[in-house]
Amino acid sequence: MTRFVSTLGFSGNRVTRPIIARGMTAGDRVILLSPEQPEPSAQERTQQAVRDVKETLSGVVRQLEFEHLKLPATDFMQTTDQISQVLVDGEPPVVCLGAGATDVMFPTLLAVMAHYKYVRDLMMFSDIERGGVSPPIPNLMARVPGRTMDVFSVLAEQSDESPTTISTLAEEAGRSVSTASRHIDALASEGLVEKHRCERSKTVSLTVTGRLFARNLLHKEG
Repeated sequence: MTRFVSTLGFSGNRVTRPIIARGMTAGDRVILLSPEQPEPSAQERTQQAVRDVKETLSGVVRQLEFEHLKLPATDFMQTTDQISQVLVDGEPPVVCLGAGATDVMFPTLLAVMAHYKYVRDLMMFSDIERGGVSPPIPNLMARVPGRTMDVFSVLAEQSDESPTTISTLAEEAGRSVSTASRHIDALASEGLVEKHRCERSKTVSLTVTGRLFARNLLHKEG
């Protein structure tokens, strides 16, 4: 069973296209998140979007479960907290973004980043491709283990350069090749670096997550 959590606005297809692209089976659950609307006309448009989502998805796969949560999105931090609880309250979810007010989308994105290791997958509606896509999620909850900081610092200085060999990295960090290799493994487990094989040597480069952390490190030192 897949638990889909999706932001919702006035356009049902911004929800249905990512979910259909991800794939559904009978028994899946769809949780729709929208802000409480003060105006009756906006309330009706939201309810129509809910009906459209149910009709479209049920036409593809029967026996789906639906839940619509209206969030009091006037308090950004409270809304983020509520969505965080939704994400962790059950099976790891597939989160769909790209629909609805930013009052709900931004808190949902923050909650996804906070629960990076729990969220099963991220889908979004692409305005460019006019459909559902699955972008990778940078792990902003990663950490640089203290013992690896010397190796990571060397990589941070070279973040915009081509991959470097482990032996070169070890020399610049003042570590043995075996120690540098262990530190690289620790950084890789956090999603900060990736290893490559180039002919007979192994090379290392920062991931996107690693480059985000590297720029923070360089900015702090600067």
